[in-house]
Amino acid sequence: MTSIASTLQLPLVDRHRDTTRRCSGRLRRVIGSSAFWMLSDQAIASIGNFATINLLARNLPPAQYGGLGLTLETMLFLNSLQAGLVIYPLTLRGAATTEAGRLKRMATSALLFTVMLLPVLGAGMAFTALASGLSVATAMVGILAMLLGQLQETLRRGLIADRRIAQCVAGDSISYLGQALVISLLARAGHLSLIGAFLAIGLTSGAAALLQSFQIGLARVSRAELWQLAIEGWRVGRWMLLSGLTLLVTSLSFMWTLRWFHGIEAVATLLAVMMLMKLCNPIVSSIVSLVVPVVSRATDAGREPARGTRFALRYLALGGCLLVPYFSLLACFPTACLRIVFGADSPYVACAGLLRAAAINGAIAAAAAIACAWLCGLGRSRANFFVQAGQSAAVLAIGLPLTIFGGLPGLFLGARVGYLTQLLVAGGLILNLRPSTFRFRRGARILQQRPFSKP
Repeated sequence: MTSIASTLQLPLVDRHRDTTRRCSGRLRRVIGSSAFWMLSDQAIASIGNFATINLLARNLPPAQYGGLGLTLETMLFLNSLQAGLVIYPLTLRGAATTEAGRLKRMATSALLFTVMLLPVLGAGMAFTALASGLSVATAMVGILAMLLGQLQETLRRGLIADRRIAQCVAGDSISYLGQALVISLLARAGHLSLIGAFLAIGLTSGAAALLQSFQIGLARVSRAELWQLAIEGWRVGRWMLLSGLTLLVTSLSFMWTLRWFHGIEAVATLLAVMMLMKLCNPIVSSIVSLVVPVVSRATDAGREPARGTRFALRYLALGGCLLVPYFSLLACFPTACLRIVFGADSPYVACAGLLRAAAINGAIAAAAAIACAWLCGLGRSRANFFVQAGQSAAVLAIGLPLTIFGGLPGLFLGARVGYLTQLLVAGGLILNLRPSTFRFRRGARILQQRPFSKP
């Protein structure tokens, strides 16, 4: 009887083992995929940034928080200029290079180019900090934090271009989670200040940059190669630089218009509402960071252009599946979300309508950002500039007047017009590419493929 029972149970045991083996195999593929580690890395970055901004909003007066927010937004704008000239060429060419040691020399050159840009970008940072009411000492520490942050982000993008995304997690944990921890300790001890906040951001970024410099491995670069990389970087990144300059209109102009016509407290309210939108940055930044090198690698390797399209659509679908639930939560329960983040007694709880408008804008902006990354991955940086220029024109013609006369509600409506313009122009340019680049008849097979597979 025992042998018969054991014989009958063998098929069940075999099926159980097969199921376990398949599940473990799928789990290993997911954990080993670029998308998993990119989402994890961006989650660490966004959680750290969210915690940092939340601590500053809770512990600083609205006037100081508004001035700090203007300075940080200007820092992001200046970072976008550095990214256009330095990080974008590194990401695009680094992902396509197959020469041993070339990526190390490219990363070293990128660090040198970043330091060379400091006089220009530092002057812009100093002017903004002083115009926002910050002291000279705070402005100098802010410049240091900006430089160290740019160096760390450059090394991080070099690792991503080399598909060593998992190695980014340790450095980004030091940078983003570390700054939140230091600011939390300062706030708990009652010593939180603007200088202390910038020091926390800068020193943790410097420590992460030191670690990631060892991970990527820096190498000596000759003067001839440095000059060659500079010329190539300018040729590739000049249109991205112009695209970054459009942020002066599409982002900073809104905040400064709000500051001039409605006061610094209105800026603080805007920053508080937009803080909840920053939680979706892991997904948006992950998709954008993956689409550029993946599409570039798929097209530069001599493969058919439709291969890059398949990967772009795959990551676009993945981002939509992850973003829609979060935006729906913000739009349906804005008051509850504000109470959870700021507390029931916070004056920002009354901004439920603004948060609902921000959620709608965020969904449109995410789709537009992925479409622009698609164009950049195809090497169409010039087309991407025209997309940003179209958005800037819409903001100047419609967005800023709505902000002047309508305040915060008008700002969100004007920003929505700009994002819609960006999405429509980018989508139109993609649809007008060669038929071999975009094939609708393969759409069913694209959607059936798993989103975590590597190119």
